[in-house]
Amino acid sequence: MTLVEGFRKTVIYRPKQNTEKEVVYFVAKYNGGEIKIQQEELSAAVWVGIGRAASMVTFDNDKRLISGAKKFLAEN
Repeated sequence: MTLVEGFRKTVIYRPKQNTEKEVVYFVAKYNGGEIKIQQEELSAAVWVGIGRAASMVTFDNDKRLISGAKKFLAEN
């Protein structure tokens, strides 16, 4: 994977009381190879195109984030 410079978005949320998580999103290009995930944090991972990604998420904030990434890629 190769990160595309210029896109970095942060989301902070509280999955349960007294727990705060910060997630940082980047745009990347897939160069092939196996995906390695952190088992404690993810149950699965898959590479998809930006167009398909928006249809795979359920939260409005995630949809907006993907829309922003799509706009970023169109302009850069």
